[in-house]
Amino acid sequence: MVGGPDPSCRKFLKVDELTFAAPWSLFRKMLDAWPDSFLAHQSWEGPRKKALRSRRTWGEDGTEAARA
Repeated sequence: MVGGPDPSCRKFLKVDELTFAAPWSLFRKMLDAWPDSFLAHQSWEGPRKKALRSRRTWGEDGTEAARA
């Protein structure tokens, strides 16, 4: 289940965040499938870079958040 688009919960999330929930058994299957998924291959490079930029912007990578 993906959550976060509900306006009543948006105040608890950053601009580029959503929530995700799955039963534990499904989560374990997802972890087992990780090596064969798109996350472990070149196609994930673009979204991964965007996620790293967001972490830097929000100061979640150990550095101070950028000031505009």
